[in-house]
Amino acid sequence: MDRLIINLQDWLKSKGSENWEIAKVCLISGGRSNLTYRVHRQHGSALILRAAPASVKFSRVSREYGILEALSGVDVPTPRVLGVCDDLGVLGHYFFVMEEMTGVAPGEITWNPEQGQVKSFWISVGEALASIHETDVRAIGLTKLERPQPFAERQISTWQRNLKSVDDRRGHRIARIGESLRNGIGDSALPSGLLHGDFKAENLLVDVTSYSVSAVLDWELASYGDPMADLAWLQIWSPRISEDRVWVETPFSQSIDVDSSALFLESYEKYRSVDSSSLEFHRVFSYWKLSAINLLTANRVRRGEMLGKVVDLDRLDQQIEWQIGEVENWI
Repeated sequence: MDRLIINLQDWLKSKGSENWEIAKVCLISGGRSNLTYRVHRQHGSALILRAAPASVKFSRVSREYGILEALSGVDVPTPRVLGVCDDLGVLGHYFFVMEEMTGVAPGEITWNPEQGQVKSFWISVGEALASIHETDVRAIGLTKLERPQPFAERQISTWQRNLKSVDDRRGHRIARIGESLRNGIGDSALPSGLLHGDFKAENLLVDVTSYSVSAVLDWELASYGDPMADLAWLQIWSPRISEDRVWVETPFSQSIDVDSSALFLESYEKYRSVDSSSLEFHRVFSYWKLSAINLLTANRVRRGEMLGKVVDLDRLDQQIEWQIGEVENWI
């Protein structure tokens, strides 16, 4: 690790970051694909580093970097990116760095629902998601995200293709279920727009004075399509939808055990239309997509590609199984 820190210091200096003597590097992400680290320096503010698993191509890393760069001028709170590295000789992984934003991860806060903190947070979550969906991708130079094919159909093909790299019989099972899902695709009649792709409490920072969203992080899965896909993804983490299930990490919205998470939908509807008819399909599709992501994660962990990330594979396997079951029961 000492050698990696020296390499990182040298790379930062080559990008014009003077006096960057690194004190320590800490994993701060709950994510299971690209991982997030806080890079502390001896004096001054920290940087945030996003590193990809060893098997991930540079194009995947540069894609997220480019999306964040484009979002810097719009009304969506995102970090300012500072540089992207395509040299595997630095850390052995492709990565990019960005400024650290103010705010605290929701799981690090002691919540008092009686004081309205949780309510304020979930209302702000709905507002933040609406601001993402209001973004004009053409105005900020992200027309490359636009696709003529329906969002769910594109995503099924993408994850089926990704699953081919997995040496696990469940990969074939999930891919086959995805094929069955095509018959029930329920994209709404709402206009397509920018999608975050992994919008949930764990990818947000919170201002602890107002208990509102101060930053939206982790844009690795950003795409373009039916906005109901983001809403459904956010819903599957709530206690109403998936209580008493095994999760590799307990979702924040379940750990506080309140009903206020439903407020994000009411808040969202003040700014954007909701097509409830397509939400059921997109919730089922979200479980399918998450099972594919988790199976790929398990495969990467077993291959030692996750750069210090520790995952309880037994619990992850249990989560994969019940989520596959949810999809099979629906189709």
